[in-house]
Amino acid sequence: MCIISIVFARILHRKMFFHVTFRLFLASVLIEFLSFLFTMSEYAQFSSSGISTHGMMTVSRIFDNVAQILFQIMLILLGILFE
Repeated sequence: MCIISIVFARILHRKMFFHVTFRLFLASVLIEFLSFLFTMSEYAQFSSSGISTHGMMTVSRIFDNVAQILFQIMLILLGILFE
C-alpha cells in the first residue's frame, strides 16, 4: 500500500494534482506503516528473547491512533468539500 501510494503521489505531483486530501491520505498510510514496523519489531524481539518491552507497543499504538485521526480528518475534509 505504501509503495502504490508513493507511486501515485509522484504521478499526481508531476501533474500538479497533489492536493491536501491526498497528502493527508499519504501521511496516514506512512504512519500506519511505521506502526506496523514497531509492532513487528516488538514481536520479533519477544520471539527471540522472550522478554516483552511495552515501550515499542506503546509507540506502535500512538502511531496507529495518529494515523487513524489523520484519516478521519481527511474524510471530514472530503465530506465538507463534496457537501
